[in-house]
Amino acid sequence: MERKLERIPVMIVTAAGAVAAYLLRSIQLTTQIDATGRFVVGAGKGPLTWIALILILASAGYAFLLSPREEMPCSSLPAMILTLAAAFFAALGSISAWKISPVVTFGYLATAVCWVILALRRQQGAQPHALLFMLPALFYALELIVEFRDWSRDPLLLDYCFDLFAAIFAMFATYHLGGFSLGRAHRRRSVFYCMGGIMFSAVAVAGSSLLTAMPLVGAVLWLMANLWLLLSEE
Repeated sequence: MERKLERIPVMIVTAAGAVAAYLLRSIQLTTQIDATGRFVVGAGKGPLTWIALILILASAGYAFLLSPREEMPCSSLPAMILTLAAAFFAALGSISAWKISPVVTFGYLATAVCWVILALRRQQGAQPHALLFMLPALFYALELIVEFRDWSRDPLLLDYCFDLFAAIFAMFATYHLGGFSLGRAHRRRSVFYCMGGIMFSAVAVAGSSLLTAMPLVGAVLWLMANLWLLLSEE
């Protein structure tokens, strides 16, 4: 049975959960290396793993309570501001991505352009073209292929698993959001992947440098913008 839950409290809880996960990951990173620079055995086994699991299950449960919807509201000032901010951080991410691959750099810039166009189209009350979602989704898939080669060289899974899940959830969220433009909307899946992507991206920020954190912050803002629209009961 559908239950109508207020949008603002859910957004606050989601943001608070992301911040808490970020702080726990930061603490975890400071305790997994001892004074000699060696990794402490078992340091990665902390509350973060269980909290991540609980938050993901809670997101799935909440998404299941929502009613299906064929359309998503377009015009929203908060969503536009968040999307434009996400585009700005994605563009900044292209600077650090140049060291990884020129293709990834182009992907960040193309994603930023898509998000700017998408934000303006939505604010005009028009449904964005599906291509504006598909291109960023394809880029996230490309990023997984390119960066996974570097991530997988690290023998410690905890060093890259959060980056991996952040990219996967952002990719699936963006892909399903494009379904609203094609008449194949999946509101519950979109909400689930948005909430999960926000949490994992926030966790991944904790282990990133200033420049590499920029696209992750952009992903958080992008998913928050769409979650705001998805939770609307209009």
